[in-house]
Amino acid sequence: MALHVKSRADVRMHEINWGACQRVADNSVARAFVTQLAAERKRPNTILNYGYDLNDFLEACATTPFSEVLEADEQDIAYYVDWLYDRTAKRGLGHKRDRGAAVYLTGAHLAPATIRRRLNTVRLFYAWCIRTGQRHDQVNPVRRGERGKQTGVVAASQTIPWRPDDHQWATMLDYVLTTFSLRDQLTVLLAYDGALRREEIALLRHDHIDWRYHPVPPHQDPACVDQDRYARHCRLVTDDLRPLESLL
Repeated sequence: MALHVKSRADVRMHEINWGACQRVADNSVARAFVTQLAAERKRPNTILNYGYDLNDFLEACATTPFSEVLEADEQDIAYYVDWLYDRTAKRGLGHKRDRGAAVYLTGAHLAPATIRRRLNTVRLFYAWCIRTGQRHDQVNPVRRGERGKQTGVVAASQTIPWRPDDHQWATMLDYVLTTFSLRDQLTVLLAYDGALRREEIALLRHDHIDWRYHPVPPHQDPACVDQDRYARHCRLVTDDLRPLESLL
């Protein structure tokens, strides 16, 4: 029995950017999957990312009949993973932007975290296909990792956060102070020398800063903050921040 609460055409279609996932828009099954996400009131960015990831999968399978894609097995997914590692990354959801000055730590290819996200979307899509009867094989071809038992298709890697040396930091600081707006200068300086997250910067008040000695008292885990560099730069950064004091 079909439950007609309201017309399906009214289900938050305005929050689905079909232009960013044209292959999904043209595929009735994939389109129904993304439309259901919108009907479940997922966040717009979540819908966009799922649509883009699924579009990427359909692009990889463009020469395969969709009926065969629906019945893919683990070996097919392994070929997709291999394709993901070799393909060139499309920065910014494929939009052309001037990133000539940007240096990506993963080079021109997708980062492992991006590949895991792609596979997670594909796994959720196949799980939905099984639940809705679109797929006859009841085994999801994208295996899921279990802590202490088995890893997923792409194991999570532990990477050491990149930290600039003194020369790199001086170059970055010069670029920030000569190129960015006052607001962005304040954000960058507080984030780095104050070891603050974006949410903490958004909640920062004027009286949180000791303008006599330090821009922001170090409150993080000492292991997460370079205390020597912080002490060496605190007075310099305080002077840099004084013109920005009125922004807080």
